[in-house]
Amino acid sequence: MDQATDDFALESIVNLHGIAAEMFVPIPIERLRIGDGATQAVLSVSIRGMHGSAEEERRLRLYWSPSSVPQQRLGVQDAVVTE
Repeated sequence: MDQATDDFALESIVNLHGIAAEMFVPIPIERLRIGDGATQAVLSVSIRGMHGSAEEERRLRLYWSPSSVPQQRLGVQDAVVTE
């Protein structure tokens, strides 16, 4: 049986986050795009220890508007450390 896929509009993080996150939206788009014109990426996500349940494997489709794709190379190094 195929797994269900959860969908998430990447730009919606702007409305869900408590800081001005819109400046960060182009970074994951640039990292996730495979080829010109790509407007989505499907990820396999392992969820562990949520609400006392065992590990769960889920599929997540991130999608974005073509207008959110950066037009110039980002001023961020290739191997970004965020921790």
